[in-house]
Amino acid sequence: VMQEEKDNMSNGTLISYMATLRALKVFRKEIRIKDINEKFITDFEKFLIKRGNEAGRGDVEGSRYNRLRHVRAVINYIETKGKIKIENPFERGDITIKEPEPNDIFLEKEEFKRLDRLYRKNTKIGTVEFYTMSMFIFSCLTGLRISDILTLRWQHIIRSDELWIIKKILVKKVGGKNVLLDVPISKYALI
Repeated sequence: VMQEEKDNMSNGTLISYMATLRALKVFRKEIRIKDINEKFITDFEKFLIKRGNEAGRGDVEGSRYNRLRHVRAVINYIETKGKIKIENPFERGDITIKEPEPNDIFLEKEEFKRLDRLYRKNTKIGTVEFYTMSMFIFSCLTGLRISDILTLRWQHIIRSDELWIIKKILVKKVGGKNVLLDVPISKYALI
């Protein structure tokens, strides 16, 4: 809450922390500071794996990684800012958080083809659905976030006979860094 009030936390990060809080509340109705230890965290991790498997999503390593990082951040906050003595299995090395391998594929090629066919067949040009699906498919083909597509202007596109390239400066909310975006646009994306 403090980070959000200082505008140091993006909305996405806040939503992610709230997901961790909801998962903890399902895991245990009441959590006392004295209950937090290596066993508590190990049991929470097992709970996350079980819940992912029961929902048909599998181990969900990325989600589990984020939930554990959030718990570690809260424990660190309780210790440093709250000045409350707490067992910190992360600090002692009893528990480590293994970063998952990055997932480079979010939509398989066949899934994308089916989605594209459905879009072309069932959406009427000029409708909200048409524009929304067009942005989503363009996002899939370029890797741009929807928020970046919404701010895209013709001046950001360098056109040539061979290849069109998106050149745009993205301003990150958290940290305020400017990032140069340099993305080629495939011929399929131009359709």
